[in-house]
This record gives sequence, C-alpha cells and structure tokens, in this order.
Amino acid sequence: MISSDDCKTRAVECYQAAQNATDYDARQTLLGLAVQWCELANRMDSMNSDDKSTSASGDELPPRLHTLLKKLDQELPAQKDQ
Repeated sequence: MISSDDCKTRAVECYQAAQNATDYDARQTLLGLAVQWCELANRMDSMNSDDKSTSASGDELPPRLHTLLKKLDQELPAQKDQ
C-alpha cells in the first residue's frame, strides 16, 4: 500500500519533471499531477491522524512545494509566449 510519504515523493518527482519539460502542455500536466499527489498525501495524513483538529485541511500544499509551484507558475506565461 502506498504511504503519504510516497505520495509526497511522487509530487516532488512530478514537479522536478515539470521543471525540465520544454512543452507547455506537458509542464501543466506534470504540475497538475504534483498537486494531486500532494492532495492525496494530505488526505491520507488527515485520515491517519488521531487528532483531526491538528491535521491538514486537505486543500493545503506543503509549504516548500507550494513555493516551488508558485515560482514555476510565474515562469510558465513567459515561456508560453515564446
């Protein structure tokens, strides 16, 4: 069975692949997958948490990935115009 850590690792792998992708659509797809892996990890963490009040809300990304996705999102419009 896959763990939330596995999901987070796959999210990072998708993000890194998106950084290397030269095609705009491929980048968008990989970024979408990264977000979905993060959401799945957050849901798994939430379900496995004994104290639901301290668990993630399910719509939050890990801070580091959120920062990286935001940065890449700012780069994409410039690359799309090329």
